[in-house]
Amino acid sequence: MEMHDENEKLMGLYEITMHERDELRMLSSDEQKRVREKLIEVDGEKCLQSLASSLNVEQAFIEFDKVLREIEVTEEGLQLKQELIRSHELLSSEIQEKRALVDKKLSALR
Repeated sequence: MEMHDENEKLMGLYEITMHERDELRMLSSDEQKRVREKLIEVDGEKCLQSLASSLNVEQAFIEFDKVLREIEVTEEGLQLKQELIRSHELLSSEIQEKRALVDKKLSALR
């Protein structure tokens, strides 16, 4: 359940980030400068808010794309872990079924 919540959180952040990137590309250069200074906090640790004033829009896009790639890598890792969890849940279920069958046979022998 916790993994699912984390995945939902990441997907939400990714969607917000993609939407904001699209909006940023449509802004005038003055608007881009203002937005560049107020880019949102992405994951609680990495904050693009304090970009130097000399940083141009192209550099901001490069940094923005870098963060997007990090989010994508994190999402891929999360998906792999979710698949592993599903695999372990299936294996656990099979083991429980076998155990129940063994217990039933032992009870029949008694």
